[in-house]
Amino acid sequence: MFGNKTASEDNNAIDAGITRGRNLRRLCVLVTVAGLLWGLAHRQAQAEPLIAMALPVSHSVTDTTRASTPAVEDTLRAWASAWDRSDVEAYLAHYAEDFMPAGGRSRAEWLEQRRERLQAQSIRHVLLSDMSVRYSGEQATARFTQHYVDMGLMSTAQKRLILSKRNGAWKIRQELVESEHAVRR
Repeated sequence: MFGNKTASEDNNAIDAGITRGRNLRRLCVLVTVAGLLWGLAHRQAQAEPLIAMALPVSHSVTDTTRASTPAVEDTLRAWASAWDRSDVEAYLAHYAEDFMPAGGRSRAEWLEQRRERLQAQSIRHVLLSDMSVRYSGEQATARFTQHYVDMGLMSTAQKRLILSKRNGAWKIRQELVESEHAVRR
């Protein structure tokens, strides 16, 4: 007990502080997404480049087996950046040869669909936040919030990626959407 407060009051104060922190983080995300939408509208209207402030990626890392290869966090930032730029080959290079698409699709079907989508929509923004990574030898599991905005869709998804280290580089083996909220415009 601190001062005249009970343990219950201390716990309530801690819970309130945590809630305020989460709410502030959500507000930052909403402001960033709103700014991206405004920027996309003006970018299309004026054909000027859009400069977006990236959300800081907060992360926690668990494990001891990090080697001198690029970390998963850097790999995922590069993956999101390639997607953001519509750089199809750089984006697809982040996936392992044995990548297992969700929904029972074959890798060939998935590749065709990803190529079509990345080439069709050139104005988009992908931001990652709230990243946590757990390493286990040559495997890693990354969880994060993905914020995606394009001219027809705005979505926020909780994702889990399972990666493996291949020839010194981290490659995505599985991509799972744990929850998603999307709004079509």
